[in-house]
Amino acid sequence: MLEEANTVLLADALVLGHPKRARVTFSLGRVLLEVGAFPEAVRVMEEALRQTEAAVGPRHLDVARRHQGLSMALREQREFTRALAHARASVALHRALLGDSHLKLAEALDEEGMSLLALGRHEEALKVYEAALAVKHAQLGPDDEDLQYSCDGVGQALLGLGRTREALAPLRKAVAFTGAQEDSLGESGFALARALWKEGQGVEARTEAAKARERFTASGRALQAEAVRAWLDALPPEAKAKPARPQQRRRR
Repeated sequence: MLEEANTVLLADALVLGHPKRARVTFSLGRVLLEVGAFPEAVRVMEEALRQTEAAVGPRHLDVARRHQGLSMALREQREFTRALAHARASVALHRALLGDSHLKLAEALDEEGMSLLALGRHEEALKVYEAALAVKHAQLGPDDEDLQYSCDGVGQALLGLGRTREALAPLRKAVAFTGAQEDSLGESGFALARALWKEGQGVEARTEAAKARERFTASGRALQAEAVRAWLDALPPEAKAKPARPQQRRRR
């Protein structure tokens, strides 16, 4: 890729220990993550973290960003325990450097929540996502699309805890942000479908699942689209409505 080649050339032009060298390395890691080269992305982002700490020290926002990016790459590798450690390092740095009410802290909390959900630690994930949502509500309007990720996280955590009725409201909110990325809306929609099914709302559950499948397909997430199809196919057939019995006239 031309962008990747240019990034490597620029990194070679910078002296060892230069802060910009670490930023270039990190940019290369992000490119690798976006194209799905996850093992290489992890390796490059680990190097970017090492370079950044050497250049600016361990307490710097650039270090927080490196931890967050590395967490994302490790999650894609399904190394959730390692991802969580880096996500928490990012949260700690964002909180220490920016305070408890900054939107960047909320974004870091969202990343921590992702690993907790993947590890099945739903109670912890719920607290983390609720904290992220509280920060966002204090800073953003009620219809800001940056709320989508945290609303989804709250709903997913409640669903994982079996609190399906409570999960409906945040998941409905999450799918209402139609300007969000298609795959994110697919995740929220599929979670909503499962919660609706558990609550006995079968017709709406099937509708939301079908929408989620379309969104996964549109975003190139074939495995996720297939998972939704398999879930739909495994549902019991819908019961046919019984014909209404004709009313008998009362005898006078």
